[in-house]
Amino acid sequence: MRNHSNTDRETGAGKDFYRFCRVLVLSVFKIFLRLKVEGQRNVPQEGGVILASNHCSLLDPPLVAVASRRPLYFLAKKELFDPPGFGTLIAALHAFPVSRGFGRKAIEQVLRMLKKERMVLLFPEGTRQRYGKLGKARAGVGMIALKSGKPIVPVWVSGSHHAWRAFVGLRRVRVSFGAPIWPEEFRTAEDRKQRYQCIGDQVMEAIGRMAGQEAKARW
Repeated sequence: MRNHSNTDRETGAGKDFYRFCRVLVLSVFKIFLRLKVEGQRNVPQEGGVILASNHCSLLDPPLVAVASRRPLYFLAKKELFDPPGFGTLIAALHAFPVSRGFGRKAIEQVLRMLKKERMVLLFPEGTRQRYGKLGKARAGVGMIALKSGKPIVPVWVSGSHHAWRAFVGLRRVRVSFGAPIWPEEFRTAEDRKQRYQCIGDQVMEAIGRMAGQEAKARW
């Protein structure tokens, strides 16, 4: 059932700070990376949502965050919260700390965020891929999707691994949001672990189709 009656709740000051940073960084990316955003209407504007993106650059989290009109929450290594001031900053920008790897505690954190009807960014491949190529999904995104019962929006980020080309005007960076995959559309299998992997594969196939469509476009 697609029930989105609850929305994200933030304090007024925190919400204003996030909006200010989003507008500022979005402007910078549009000027220097020639950022183009597509498919924003595919992102449900209420309720818990999983954004599942390919991952090839450290720029990917801020790119997806500014491309979305809706506040985004994401995982960050807990070591990033250690430097004075910086930890406070990224926490205000909706990062939440996790230990290295995507273990039980990280999964529980994400599930809590989704239960609060927030939108969370995940990278199904688990790590950055070289040369902008797509990797194989790990089971984590499927597990979270199945346990939370929340829709997944596939996201295709391109050009971020060679951002300098956009900076010198040779191409542009793009963020594209695909059609949501709703829980009733998740692929199933008899074995629980296979169900998780099936959903992850389904997401990567959706991202791959978006990448194939873009490959035919002219820069």
